[in-house]
Amino acid sequence: MPAHLEVDKQVLRYLRGVKGDMIRWCARDVSSTHTAGQVYGYANASFADDSTNRKSTLAYFLFVNNAVFSWRSCLGSIVATSTTEAELQAFAMCATEVLYARKLCMELGFTHLHATTIYEDNTRCISIAQHMRLRNRSKHIALRFCFLSAWIESCQLTPVQCASADNIADLGTAARARPAFERMKAIMFGDRR
Repeated sequence: MPAHLEVDKQVLRYLRGVKGDMIRWCARDVSSTHTAGQVYGYANASFADDSTNRKSTLAYFLFVNNAVFSWRSCLGSIVATSTTEAELQAFAMCATEVLYARKLCMELGFTHLHATTIYEDNTRCISIAQHMRLRNRSKHIALRFCFLSAWIESCQLTPVQCASADNIADLGTAARARPAFERMKAIMFGDRR
């Protein structure tokens, strides 16, 4: 049997297995620390994991009403020289999407009175984004990411430390074990029972 037919069969098996899955926004039985209509996100990166060009995989997931509505996983446009720089790239990619989502919400009549939370698991990334505290080895990052601290100071964004195991954007950077994948998938789809 030709290889492309094997792939087609695999896709059909996958689709049969997920046909009952659905994203649930505003589900009444969902418990979350966020209020209705509030946008929040998760950002993550895996450092230099592409063996061809050593670029990092960047990912973010944005949520509203306890379910995902926007996500992206891609290789970084530049080669990061540290884990912190890769995480900053992912955080910046997520931040620009958050600001677009905030503007869209405002046009639709949903105002955001508080800063949008972005969960990140790298403490150095959060420190640089908040205060632009740079060491000698990270000064080259300043020009590309100084806009993040301006957005944080203007109360549009709030970076929050989260454990790596709880970072939903981790799904966009690498394959996960089945139990972790199923737990994160339930959160993404708004089914946290």
